[in-house]
Amino acid sequence: MISPNLSVWMDTSGEYRRSSPLEDKVTADVAVIGGGVMGLSAAWHLRRSAPGQTVVVVEQAFVGAGSSGRNNGVLAAGTGFAGPFIKRIYGMGRLQELLAYGEQSLERTRALIRDHRLDVDHRERVPHLRIAIAEPFVAQLERQYTAECSAGAEQEWLDAGALASRYPGPLIGGAAAIRDRAADVINPMRYVRELKRLTVEAGGIVYEGSPVIDIRRIGGSYRIDTPGGALLAPKIVLATNAYTDRLPGSIIRGTDQWPIYAYKLATEPLSDELWSELGWEPNLRVADSLSMWHSMRRTSDGRMTFGGAVYRVADRALQGEYNARIFSLLERHFRAFFPNLHGVRISHKWGGLISTTFDLAPHVGFVDERGSVVRISGCWGHGLATAYLNGQVASNLLQGVHDEYTDHWIVRRTPRGWPVAPVRFVGMAAVLERMRRSARRALADATRASRSAAQRRALTELSNYGK
Repeated sequence: MISPNLSVWMDTSGEYRRSSPLEDKVTADVAVIGGGVMGLSAAWHLRRSAPGQTVVVVEQAFVGAGSSGRNNGVLAAGTGFAGPFIKRIYGMGRLQELLAYGEQSLERTRALIRDHRLDVDHRERVPHLRIAIAEPFVAQLERQYTAECSAGAEQEWLDAGALASRYPGPLIGGAAAIRDRAADVINPMRYVRELKRLTVEAGGIVYEGSPVIDIRRIGGSYRIDTPGGALLAPKIVLATNAYTDRLPGSIIRGTDQWPIYAYKLATEPLSDELWSELGWEPNLRVADSLSMWHSMRRTSDGRMTFGGAVYRVADRALQGEYNARIFSLLERHFRAFFPNLHGVRISHKWGGLISTTFDLAPHVGFVDERGSVVRISGCWGHGLATAYLNGQVASNLLQGVHDEYTDHWIVRRTPRGWPVAPVRFVGMAAVLERMRRSARRALADATRASRSAAQRRALTELSNYGK
């Protein structure tokens, strides 16, 4: 099910003509299920490296309808909050390798955008702040800073004085921040449409409006049924991300990832005066260091996007992408962060699914012993930046080509799985609630310690964290 609400990117990216749905029985050398950045990257790489092979993409709605068109448009090579966890579970060496993988993919994405002159509203190396909004959150931010810097990330630590001096009004205040310029921003909906264009120009075929209703093994091939037709192929790329365990049949285990809903808002364009009052640089991105963070961004057309903090475990019917109660809470959080924007209209509200993995690392690699089905999922908010290399890895694996990336540990490892349902659902919900309670306790401590009445009011509102 695709939510009836549109992301700001979907709504402002101009007219789009969808490809026809699959309405016949066709054959291909490789079938790609999922028309987001991962699937289209894989299809493009396959056609470039093996132009004699037929590559067909089937997408349930339209390209970018899922997380590819609902994210915040950030090309970031990092790991978000996962750095310290991955270091603890896998060691510093593997954290360094994961960061290097993301950095290489980001550089190749930049080259792709430049070389093919993609119309994606690309801005390179924009400033990014990760802020501890009050003293109880500083230690957590320091752990992240230490882990990522020791792994080679170039970042700057700002104490409360430096933060207030350089950014006089980005949020409700802050006790410390990490600043870096390692990431880019784009319009993600334009990006996925441009990847479709490149794929088609390279000879790939894309069918939209073609949800998969059945997958079965027939001899040495797979039959993929849609409402109007069927696709036969000996090899498959699964690029359905958070929708992967909704696929019919038993082609993949449903226990190694779990989808959760994430929600975002966007404002109408702000005046130059308001941006000046906030003290934000053009294209600045900001996130707080709560255990389930808020993230925000200044867009090139002067809007602010605001999201996060309110997450829900996905239900089987996928009925939660638009939730009026959650949007009301998220808007209250936005007003708490930015009391001077009380009169600004919220123009867009949207939700979507992200794929969570047990060990916080992405899943890229074969899911079958025959080496005929490759899966890409679980990128934890860094899919835009890693899509280039993930698509290249999928292409190379299916063609038997080995390089440093097909031998990367995230490809070679056996992913750690969640417990089976219903334990999985209950456990995931319990993890989210534990994170919310932890954040609420820290916010309550920060409220009591605050000397500013305005900040106390804002922190009190934020204490309704995930309720």
